[in-house]
Amino acid sequence: MTDSSANSSTPLLLAELTQQLHQFFRQLDEYRYDDMVAMFTEDGLWLRQGQHIRGRAAIRDVLATRPAGQRIRHVMTNAFIAERQEGRVRLEAYMTAYRHENPPASGVPVITGPFRLNLVSTVYVPVNGQWLIAEQSMVPEFIIEPA
Repeated sequence: MTDSSANSSTPLLLAELTQQLHQFFRQLDEYRYDDMVAMFTEDGLWLRQGQHIRGRAAIRDVLATRPAGQRIRHVMTNAFIAERQEGRVRLEAYMTAYRHENPPASGVPVITGPFRLNLVSTVYVPVNGQWLIAEQSMVPEFIIEPA
């Protein structure tokens, strides 16, 4: 976040925070946990799969339990600024998740469709010139049954 970002227009701020959200989930998909966790404040709160996780170290510990063999992709859409106050911005978006438990060593995995649609609410706060995640919740809107 540049000094002007805190006072930037809504379209510019929306673009900046949406890009950060995309980066966050790309890092999750690519198992780059250190980079992903660094996007949280030190005491950031993450509601993931019904579990409240507080702080970078705790988030990192939970991520270490994710199966390394699965391929997962998170697709973010419909992002908008839901709330803007002094010192904080709440971005909401939909996340569609696709997963394959044991992808082949080569080639493209075949899946029947997405497995979940979540509402993602992310509260960003400015810290030392950049926007960090103070809170993020991922709440299921739909759980998709296998075909």
